[in-house]
Amino acid sequence: MKVYPLTLERVATSMFCQHSLEPDQIERITRYYRLKKVLKHPDLDTPRWRSRLRRRAIEWYNLFRRKLAGAELLVVWNGFSIPLGSAVAAAKSLGLKTVFCENGVLPNSVAMDPQGINFANSITGKPVEFYQSITVDPQKAKELFQMNFRQRPLRKANGDVSADCDDDKPLPHRYVLFVMQVHDDTQVVLFSPRFRCLEDAVTYTWDRLEEYNARTGDTLKLVVKEHPSDFGRADYSALRASLPDAYFLRKRPVSETIASAQAVITLNSSVGVEGLLYLRPVITLADAFYNIPGVVHHLRPHDDLADVLADAIDKPVNVELTTRFLYFLRYDYLVPTPRQPDGSVSFEAAAERILDILDDRLTWLK
Repeated sequence: MKVYPLTLERVATSMFCQHSLEPDQIERITRYYRLKKVLKHPDLDTPRWRSRLRRRAIEWYNLFRRKLAGAELLVVWNGFSIPLGSAVAAAKSLGLKTVFCENGVLPNSVAMDPQGINFANSITGKPVEFYQSITVDPQKAKELFQMNFRQRPLRKANGDVSADCDDDKPLPHRYVLFVMQVHDDTQVVLFSPRFRCLEDAVTYTWDRLEEYNARTGDTLKLVVKEHPSDFGRADYSALRASLPDAYFLRKRPVSETIASAQAVITLNSSVGVEGLLYLRPVITLADAFYNIPGVVHHLRPHDDLADVLADAIDKPVNVELTTRFLYFLRYDYLVPTPRQPDGSVSFEAAAERILDILDDRLTWLK
């Protein structure tokens, strides 16, 4: 295997930029970078700046067309940056297959998919009948529900990290849990068409929860769990001030809050899958690969969350279908990470998945 340390300077000074890209290809390659930057710097989005992004994408694309000549497969992590998006486009133009990798939604696992990651992966949209047909081994299913999720540490946690939060207060008797995500992650920027930002989603949830309580006489409170990787990066002080009756948590393990929640609400976080392992009702507000009828309650474009809440809380969780979905994720779709908790290291499973993709052996694509 050859490793090429690439820099934009090398790309820009190359003399082999002979191929161009269609406008829709350039949009796919540059969209995440552009939207992420514009979140913080709206004035940056000018025709001149977009032209620079187009040139950058074309330069990377041509470099990767040369480097991939003679290859059989491209492996990328995530694939949404401009260089990697250009590499994916180059591979496609050369007729090469791609393996998209990302951290798995279950502990000690990685996703290795031939189509993409998260909502762009190859199992998005699978019908309920697909999961109903999954054969489950009872002992392996039992082990599935005994998995432990590791709490991610706070980013740059110095001093009193709970000074402006409610970590030290007892949780309300009845509550729904809203799980926040990294504010500029692809899951939020690319796959949340209804809500522009997390603040909008939380405010909407609080408003519709109030409506649900008014309709039903319930006394549900809103508990918001901030994402540990956003500590010091995103300022939610204005949001907290606008919702004085909500509980905002920062350092308390999310597993503790899931277990007692009446429902778990998220845009499309992997914590939604964790909520399924606790057999809690899960409501998604955005595009998620696990938006499966009977497994989660998905807020469609014209739905009212107050109605969705009533349906989620009143109906029992479909344990059988949820188990089959999680079983497929754990034992078929996801690949064990090379380094396991017992300290052992093996690349066999990852190598096998690469060969499965290369040789068209993935059963769920047939």
